[in-house]
Amino acid sequence: MVKNCRVHPTHWLISTQAGTASAFGTGGPLSEDNVVCPGNDPSDYCDCEENDCDNEDGRDLCFCDEARSCCGQVLCPGFDDEEYCDCTEEDCDNEDGRCGCVAAQECCEGSDEDSDEDSDEDEVVCPGFDDDDYCDCETDCIEKPEQCACAEAQACCSD
Repeated sequence: MVKNCRVHPTHWLISTQAGTASAFGTGGPLSEDNVVCPGNDPSDYCDCEENDCDNEDGRDLCFCDEARSCCGQVLCPGFDDEEYCDCTEEDCDNEDGRCGCVAAQECCEGSDEDSDEDSDEDEVVCPGFDDDDYCDCETDCIEKPEQCACAEAQACCSD
């Protein structure tokens, strides 16, 4: 027996809209900034934010070119999905070739222009180090502590 059930017109309308998450989905409403890669349910979209882009939850929602682009990543031909170029100075200067294709080079050039504007603000060269061996006041504080050992670098690392 089927019970007589009414659905409020607004609820029906919302549930039938393209790009909204299903009642049991994990996502929220799909915005124009989000990307649904081919084969994914609309509730499994890439939100172009760090958690999805870095695949921190293991769901790999940002695997297609459009999603990688919104995440600031480029996957050059011949590299595995995990070996993308994220257009940071570290990747762009890496000699493993992950940023060697034309699209990645363009992305790296764009990130160089952005970083040149304020790059000196958050860089400290401690005494005894070459200009290239500076403390970036972020990851170097943990990954290259020897470059961040002077007082000025320690101060910027604690900010």
